[in-house]
Amino acid sequence: MRDFPPAERRRAILLLGPTGSGKTPLGRLLEKEGWRGRRCVHFDFGAALRDAADRPSGEGILEERERDVIRASLRDGTLLEDAHLPIALKILDGFAARRRIGRDDLVILNGLPRHAGQAAGLASRLRIEAVIVLEAGADMI
Repeated sequence: MRDFPPAERRRAILLLGPTGSGKTPLGRLLEKEGWRGRRCVHFDFGAALRDAADRPSGEGILEERERDVIRASLRDGTLLEDAHLPIALKILDGFAARRRIGRDDLVILNGLPRHAGQAAGLASRLRIEAVIVLEAGADMI
């Protein structure tokens, strides 16, 4: 995979909210309907991690040790640390290539970034144009 130079950074909308607040349904809706006349591509990082962990050895863009890190994170319910940002970037780059994300398309981020270190690391790939915060009380989740 190649890094996108700053001039080629893709534009993104970041979905934030607790588990069960509707980020995935909203991401799917934006992918189906678009946003202000622009094509949207929903990047569900949790689904991408599960997919990467399930791929057979030698298939895909990750090394086995990187898949082991993902499997441990999924098993333990922990977040990828800043030291593992290269794994997240590989997954994002592979997604962008497979989905053929164009210059005018919007990436709908769901589950990435999770903290400031990841947000800073994503700046080489994406420019976040908007943040949508979904709030839901415990009785709604």
